[in-house]
Amino acid sequence: MKPWLRGDLTGVDPRGGLDRLRDVVLAAAHRGEDLSLLWSALGELDAVACAELAAGPKAVPHAQSVRGCIAALDALETVLAPSGLYTRLADLAPEVGPELLAAAIERHPQAGWLIRISRRFEEIPGASILAAASSAGLEDAVELIVANGLEQALKEWTQRTANPLAAVTWLRRDDASRAAEYAAIAVDADPKSPVLAWLSAVRGPDVQDLADDIAARLTTEEGRSGFAAWRA
Repeated sequence: MKPWLRGDLTGVDPRGGLDRLRDVVLAAAHRGEDLSLLWSALGELDAVACAELAAGPKAVPHAQSVRGCIAALDALETVLAPSGLYTRLADLAPEVGPELLAAAIERHPQAGWLIRISRRFEEIPGASILAAASSAGLEDAVELIVANGLEQALKEWTQRTANPLAAVTWLRRDDASRAAEYAAIAVDADPKSPVLAWLSAVRGPDVQDLADDIAARLTTEEGRSGFAAWRA
């Protein structure tokens, strides 16, 4: 049905014609056709029918079908809990997992269930969550990563950005050793990183022990020189 693939579902009874819709989706998916217009139109016409065909027992386990469902996420999330929706779609077509993860992060950047999907589809779990975090949501993103022990992503992000927020987050959790470790990573990445100022904002002005620990962990001459200038 070419009009359906163009998003024209005029006269279609989605629930009564669900089997016919499935046949069209299945055939088009195997031909490699874009199904996003069909899924978007179906979501607008009947979100329940859309959810049943996208993620229910009659769902089509094909990458083209699942990829097309991304266009209908607004409708699908009105019927299905996002945590279950994205997991189900990923089960239907694991090769679309990275795209589903990206969509989930964009729509639910602070959701705890993202970690489960990230662990499944990312080489470095948590990396995309940190990379996509806006400045307003960065603190929550770092806390989410710390709480779930995704330290490889956290260390690589700190090395790339020299942001002291990971160190601050550990200090707020009363883990001064980890705070010093991540502060040193930030300073080695950028000797101008204001780690002491940020840590002082959490603990107060007496951060001598932390400063000593950070200094002992620095691995670059630039980091040592820069940090000494901050302490002076």
